[in-house]
Amino acid sequence: MDTVQVNTETLRQLQEAQETLRALEAAGVDNWEGFSEALAPIRKRIHLRERIHEEIETLLADLSEYVDAPAGWQAGYGICGDGAFDVVISFLDCVDEIKKEVEENE
Repeated sequence: MDTVQVNTETLRQLQEAQETLRALEAAGVDNWEGFSEALAPIRKRIHLRERIHEEIETLLADLSEYVDAPAGWQAGYGICGDGAFDVVISFLDCVDEIKKEVEENE
């Protein structure tokens, strides 16, 4: 799990929003007509954000297979092999798919 720093005011607002949502759901608001439709854009954004994060994680993991260790002090790392190019192309294809999905939902 990643660590994020937020100021106390933002944390307080997030906690209040969470409490409000829990209270509304406990009162049955989540069963109201239109509730799901109202949350649909938020859920889509969350889904797309998660998908982008997963694709970046996959890209980094796949590229790590093609990283050469430094040859010496301050030599830096290098990418070797044609496979790295294919990994990047695959990632860009995924980005295009996500972009199309975003455009279709706007």
